[in-house]
Amino acid sequence: MNHRHQSGGEETLNPILLAKQERTADDIENIVELHYELHETFDRMVDLAPWNDLDLERLHNLGEAVKEIEFRLQEAWGFEQNAQYHSWWFQLPHCKCPILDNWDQLGTPYAITVTSCPYHGDKNV
Repeated sequence: MNHRHQSGGEETLNPILLAKQERTADDIENIVELHYELHETFDRMVDLAPWNDLDLERLHNLGEAVKEIEFRLQEAWGFEQNAQYHSWWFQLPHCKCPILDNWDQLGTPYAITVTSCPYHGDKNV
């Protein structure tokens, strides 16, 4: 279910959604660049395992960067900026929150987190 890029691979964007949202060539280029930025951020998160307290702070900061990228992606796609429609936050490397349960909650103010998650749990920074 996790969408990840293949090393050296191309991003695949939904052509029907691109047409519906009337995205221009510049918009599409921006969306692709944001996806690469997202994947690079995920790669930096993967490299932090296993983590210590300093790495937990770095993970938290990278998680915040993902949140910002999600807002920028919504804007690039022509959607309202709304965190309730963010899906990458529960797919972060090392996130222990239930992916399928959070897919079910997408678009609602509800999220399912676990205390042992380095981003969303009790010991997050």
